[in-house]
Amino acid sequence: MTLDSATPIHGTASARFANTTGYLQESFPATADTFLTMRMRLVTLPTGSPRIVFLSNAGTTVGNLTLSSAGRLRLRNASTAVGVESPAMLVGNTYLIGLHQSRGTGADAVLEAFLAPDGGTFGAPFARMTSGTWTTSADRTRFGATNSTAVDVTIDDVLVGSGAMPNAVASTGAIVLAAAVPGSSYAFIARDGSAGGLAVNDPRFTFACPVADTVA
Repeated sequence: MTLDSATPIHGTASARFANTTGYLQESFPATADTFLTMRMRLVTLPTGSPRIVFLSNAGTTVGNLTLSSAGRLRLRNASTAVGVESPAMLVGNTYLIGLHQSRGTGADAVLEAFLAPDGGTFGAPFARMTSGTWTTSADRTRFGATNSTAVDVTIDDVLVGSGAMPNAVASTGAIVLAAAVPGSSYAFIARDGSAGGLAVNDPRFTFACPVADTVA
């Protein structure tokens, strides 16, 4: 994963996954009703089905999205497909992606996925389930290429909220990684003017707010 300062989605840099299997990770306090949004530019279509984002509960992957070779998103509960695929995304365009995961009491957990053009707002979810069996709360996300299939995308403005979908933020001079829950600070990585690989404790970058971000 590298920082794209030449053609960022917003601000001065975005996270660039250039035909790679790298990802970024953010841990946050266990949240029963978790909402995630992020902006993604599709650079080229994948040859397989990379998993571009997931939410996990105490180490168990629950809600996640894969990207098809046709540019469509697929919502999954672990490895089980949920509902229908999203409309096809176009190469070169930027989109707002949403994921909602709410724990239940044994047979009523909720999982939803949303897609809108960048600058638009979410309508109805393109896929939804209301009969999930998980009773634990989400406490971690990964985004990028989180399985063994490479992806060629640029990602920015990744926000995690509790109880409602976070308002989309156009970052200025920062890659916004996560706002864990109401009352928490935004975790972000601000550029100091250099571009290149991104890693915790990298002396080329200044880190602000609590971060638990890794590159793998």
